[in-house]
Amino acid sequence: MERWRLAEEQRQAAYARDMSLMLAMTPSQFEYTVAALLSRLGYQNVTRVGGPGDKGADVICLDASGRRVVVQCKRYAPGNPVSSPDLQRFLGAMQIHQCEVGIFVTTSTFTKAARDIGEMHRVALVDGAGLVHLGNQAG
Repeated sequence: MERWRLAEEQRQAAYARDMSLMLAMTPSQFEYTVAALLSRLGYQNVTRVGGPGDKGADVICLDASGRRVVVQCKRYAPGNPVSSPDLQRFLGAMQIHQCEVGIFVTTSTFTKAARDIGEMHRVALVDGAGLVHLGNQAG
Protein backbone atom coordinates (compact mmCIF):
# COMPACT_ATOMS: atom_id res chain seq x y z
CA MET A 1 0.00 0.00 0.00
CA GLU A 2 2.84 2.41 0.85
CA ARG A 3 4.44 1.84 -2.58
CA TRP A 4 1.14 2.71 -4.29
CA ARG A 5 0.86 5.93 -2.23
CA LEU A 6 4.39 7.00 -3.14
CA ALA A 7 3.77 6.28 -6.84
CA GLU A 8 0.53 8.28 -6.75
CA GLU A 9 2.28 11.16 -4.96
CA GLN A 10 5.05 11.13 -7.58
CA ARG A 11 2.48 11.16 -10.40
CA GLN A 12 0.57 14.05 -8.83
CA ALA A 13 3.76 16.06 -8.22
CA ALA A 14 4.79 15.52 -11.86
CA TYR A 15 1.67 17.42 -12.95
CA ALA A 16 3.22 20.55 -11.45
CA ARG A 17 5.73 20.50 -14.31
CA ASP A 18 3.02 21.17 -16.90
CA MET A 19 1.07 24.43 -16.66
CA SER A 20 -1.52 23.39 -19.24
CA LEU A 21 -2.37 20.32 -17.15
CA MET A 22 -2.70 22.42 -13.99
CA LEU A 23 -4.98 24.92 -15.70
CA ALA A 24 -7.23 22.07 -16.88
CA MET A 25 -7.59 20.66 -13.34
CA THR A 26 -10.49 21.25 -11.02
CA PRO A 27 -9.63 23.37 -7.95
CA SER A 28 -9.65 20.19 -5.86
CA GLN A 29 -7.26 18.38 -8.21
CA PHE A 30 -4.95 21.39 -8.14
CA GLU A 31 -4.93 21.32 -4.32
CA TYR A 32 -4.01 17.62 -4.33
CA THR A 33 -1.22 18.33 -6.84
CA VAL A 34 0.21 21.11 -4.67
CA ALA A 35 -0.03 18.84 -1.60
CA ALA A 36 1.86 16.07 -3.43
CA LEU A 37 4.49 18.55 -4.56
CA LEU A 38 5.01 19.83 -1.01
CA SER A 39 5.40 16.27 0.22
CA ARG A 40 8.03 15.60 -2.48
CA LEU A 41 9.83 18.79 -1.40
CA GLY A 42 10.18 17.49 2.16
CA TYR A 43 7.19 18.93 4.00
CA GLN A 44 5.72 16.55 6.58
CA ASN A 45 2.17 15.57 7.55
CA VAL A 46 0.86 17.15 4.35
CA THR A 47 -2.94 17.15 4.37
CA ARG A 48 -5.30 18.59 1.80
CA VAL A 49 -8.08 20.27 3.78
CA GLY A 50 -9.64 22.48 1.08
CA GLY A 51 -13.30 22.51 0.28
CA PRO A 52 -16.44 24.08 1.67
CA GLY A 53 -15.81 25.44 5.16
CA ASP A 54 -12.01 25.23 4.88
CA LYS A 55 -11.59 28.70 6.46
CA GLY A 56 -9.08 29.74 3.83
CA ALA A 57 -6.75 26.74 4.02
CA ASP A 58 -6.29 24.26 1.19
CA VAL A 59 -3.28 22.38 2.58
CA ILE A 60 -1.84 22.15 6.10
CA CYS A 61 1.61 20.69 6.76
CA LEU A 62 4.83 21.03 8.75
CA ASP A 63 8.05 22.49 7.40
CA ALA A 64 11.56 21.13 8.06
CA SER A 65 11.69 23.07 11.35
CA GLY A 66 8.41 21.57 12.55
CA ARG A 67 6.47 24.83 12.08
CA ARG A 68 2.82 24.59 11.08
CA VAL A 69 2.26 25.78 7.49
CA VAL A 70 -0.99 26.83 5.83
CA VAL A 71 -1.20 26.84 2.04
CA GLN A 72 -3.74 28.59 -0.18
CA CYS A 73 -4.04 27.35 -3.78
CA LYS A 74 -5.58 29.48 -6.53
CA ARG A 75 -5.82 27.99 -9.99
CA TYR A 76 -6.27 31.29 -11.82
CA ALA A 77 -6.09 31.79 -15.57
CA PRO A 78 -3.16 33.74 -16.99
CA GLY A 79 -4.00 37.43 -16.91
CA ASN A 80 -6.05 37.05 -13.71
CA PRO A 81 -3.51 37.83 -10.97
CA VAL A 82 -3.90 37.23 -7.26
CA SER A 83 -4.75 40.58 -5.69
CA SER A 84 -4.35 42.36 -2.37
CA PRO A 85 -7.77 41.25 -0.99
CA ASP A 86 -6.81 37.61 -1.66
CA LEU A 87 -3.66 38.04 0.44
CA GLN A 88 -5.54 39.89 3.17
CA ARG A 89 -8.02 37.02 3.50
CA PHE A 90 -5.11 34.57 3.57
CA LEU A 91 -3.50 36.43 6.49
CA GLY A 92 -6.76 35.85 8.36
CA ALA A 93 -6.62 32.15 7.48
CA MET A 94 -3.12 31.95 8.93
CA GLN A 95 -4.48 33.30 12.21
CA ILE A 96 -7.53 31.02 12.23
CA HIS A 97 -5.39 27.93 11.61
CA GLN A 98 -2.70 29.10 14.05
CA CYS A 99 0.07 28.70 11.49
CA GLU A 100 3.45 30.37 11.68
CA VAL A 101 4.19 30.02 7.98
CA GLY A 102 2.05 30.84 4.96
CA ILE A 103 2.48 29.79 1.33
CA PHE A 104 0.21 31.17 -1.39
CA VAL A 105 0.36 29.20 -4.67
CA THR A 106 -1.19 30.27 -7.96
CA THR A 107 -0.98 29.28 -11.60
CA SER A 108 -1.09 32.99 -12.42
CA THR A 109 0.85 35.95 -10.99
CA PHE A 110 0.53 38.42 -8.10
CA THR A 111 -0.28 42.11 -8.30
CA LYS A 112 2.29 44.50 -6.87
CA ALA A 113 -0.01 45.22 -3.91
CA ALA A 114 -0.31 41.47 -3.22
CA ARG A 115 3.48 41.04 -3.45
CA ASP A 116 3.95 43.94 -1.03
CA ILE A 117 1.58 42.36 1.51
CA GLY A 118 3.25 38.98 1.09
CA GLU A 119 6.68 40.48 1.69
CA MET A 120 5.48 42.54 4.67
CA HIS A 121 4.05 39.44 6.37
CA ARG A 122 6.69 36.97 5.12
CA VAL A 123 4.23 34.89 3.15
CA ALA A 124 5.93 32.79 0.46
CA LEU A 125 4.35 33.60 -2.89
CA VAL A 126 4.61 30.97 -5.62
CA ASP A 127 3.43 32.08 -9.06
CA GLY A 128 2.91 29.88 -12.10
CA ALA A 129 6.52 30.05 -13.27
CA GLY A 130 7.77 29.32 -9.75
CA LEU A 131 5.36 26.41 -9.45
CA VAL A 132 6.66 24.81 -12.66
CA HIS A 133 10.21 25.37 -11.41
CA LEU A 134 9.38 23.62 -8.10
CA GLY A 135 7.71 20.79 -10.03
CA ASN A 136 10.89 20.27 -12.02
CA GLN A 137 13.00 20.49 -8.87
CA ALA A 138 10.87 17.84 -7.12
CA GLY A 139 11.36 15.46 -10.03
